[in-house]
Amino acid sequence: MTNWEEKAKRDAVQSGKGPGEFGPDYSDRKRYQLGHGNESPSPALKKVLDELREQSPYAPHVIEPYEWKERKRDYE
Repeated sequence: MTNWEEKAKRDAVQSGKGPGEFGPDYSDRKRYQLGHGNESPSPALKKVLDELREQSPYAPHVIEPYEWKERKRDYE
């Protein structure tokens, strides 16, 4: 039998596998990496990211446009 206190001490070590062990969730880190509201550590990287945003025809949070009117006709 294992002493429960010993088991709790063993399990308290950060393995890196659990959610949130190393700070905020992925979306917060991704937003920081993309430079939304944060200064880039590199001016060259900031320039590249700004140019990529200008090339996209969609808002930064949109992956693909969703046009309900066209799709609705298929179901009626």
